[in-house]
Amino acid sequence: MLCGGLYPNVAKAESLSNGNVSLGTPSGPVYMHPTSTNHKKGAGQAGAGAAGRIQYLVYLERVQTSRVYLRDSTYVSPLGFLLFGGEITVKHEESEVVVDGWINFKAPARTAVLLKEARRAWEALLDAKIDNPSQSFRGMRG
Repeated sequence: MLCGGLYPNVAKAESLSNGNVSLGTPSGPVYMHPTSTNHKKGAGQAGAGAAGRIQYLVYLERVQTSRVYLRDSTYVSPLGFLLFGGEITVKHEESEVVVDGWINFKAPARTAVLLKEARRAWEALLDAKIDNPSQSFRGMRG
């Protein structure tokens, strides 16, 4: 749910071979704010990963001082982006799912298509609830 609430405030964290972590957004590089819990962990979970490992995080605030810093951030599972993120594109031949043209995940095409359909069903349910807040969906079958 955090992904749905904070999207599109997303950064990509990639573990580098020297043990550091590179953070970036579509608008350029960013850094973890020194007061962030993720900063203390060596930029978060990605810091413990193997070189080339990529994770994504969502953040509440972006602050520019001497650098552009992210504050109030948390790592999000791929499923969070696939269910609550931006537009999904399935690349069948590459076994890849892309969210908003830059957030990439490896997944078999069949799995990716099923997730895309689950998301459509979830969005339809949310739209129906917004249109009629008092309607109960308990026991509802599709």
